[in-house]
Amino acid sequence: MSVKFTLLALLHQRPMHGYELGKQFASIMEADWDVKPGQIASTLARMKDGGLVDYEIAESSDAPDRKVYSITDEGRADL
Repeated sequence: MSVKFTLLALLHQRPMHGYELGKQFASIMEADWDVKPGQIASTLARMKDGGLVDYEIAESSDAPDRKVYSITDEGRADL
């Protein structure tokens, strides 16, 4: 399974921000696949450009704003 399809499958369950996606990815793959945060971020950016995911900015007063990603209809069809 590719990083792209793993992220789409996770987002099919519910919207998540990048850090949460990384934690979920690591828990699913355990030690078998060490994906770096930069790889997740670049994959999400490509999927956004391809119309597979979209995001909303979640503002926070005590932490940096986060992009909360969700899968689009096109992403569901690709999955």
